[in-house]
Order: sequence, then structure tokens, then C-alpha cells
Amino acid sequence: MRTNFASVPVVAAAAVAVPTILAGAAHAAPIPVQQTAANGIVANGITDFGIYSATIRIDTASRGVVWFSAPAGNRCGNPAIDDSFVRFDYRNANTGRAGSAMVRPCLGPWSGSRRVKLHTGTGAISGSINIVNRGGPWQLPGWASFSVR
Repeated sequence: MRTNFASVPVVAAAAVAVPTILAGAAHAAPIPVQQTAANGIVANGITDFGIYSATIRIDTASRGVVWFSAPAGNRCGNPAIDDSFVRFDYRNANTGRAGSAMVRPCLGPWSGSRRVKLHTGTGAISGSINIVNRGGPWQLPGWASFSVR
């Protein structure tokens, strides 16, 4: 019986590649966020009003980088909420790095990301949560705090 050694390197390479590929497919893990929701009355024209309480979600992306989103869940479907944005203005207490990002809480009629990367750096992050809408009569900002590794 003759052994074909030409296939041995391919099998060995495949055995090494599989764990590498699987390790690269890790999902973002949620980061605990202490927060007070932003609250407001949002509007889309004269007749579409809604009461909206916006909270944020932070997920790990890489060292010093996080994913920011503000899903509205079952509140989506109200045109006033669908047409809104949620803005997070933050500051890193350890490095002084600051920034701002805005996302859509729902799929809406206009463009806008539902999730964006924030390059916060590592450390304690805190900031304000605001609802951005074109016609709401009032809104109260919220506050959030979390740690990035």
C-alpha cells in the first residue's frame, strides 16, 4: 500500500486554520451601562407625536473601542420615534478624550446608522444622552457611565 504524503500538509494546515477562523468570529459583548434615560415628546409633523424614553447600548469592539447603539425595540413603528436620532456626548475621565455620536433608534425614512464605533480609549466613560428630533416640544437629557478596557 502506498501512502500519499502530499495531502498531509493540507490536513495539518486546515487543523491550524480552523481554530484561528473560529477565534476571529467572536461577537461583541454588551458592556454594563449605568444610565438615566433621556425623555421627551417627539414629533413628526403636526399630528404624529410620541413620548420617547431613550437609552443606549454599548458593546465591545476592540481595546479602547466600543459599538454605540440606542435600539427603541417595540417603540419602533411610531413615525415620530422612527424619525428621531439619539446623540451621546462623552468624555473619558482617564485620558480626557471626548467625542459625540448620533444613531437612529429605528429604521426610518431617512438615512442614518443604527450602530457606530466610538474610539473612547480605555477607562471610565461618562456623558449625556439626548434625543434629536425636528419637532418635539421638549426633551430632558439623560446620563450614562461605563468602563472600557
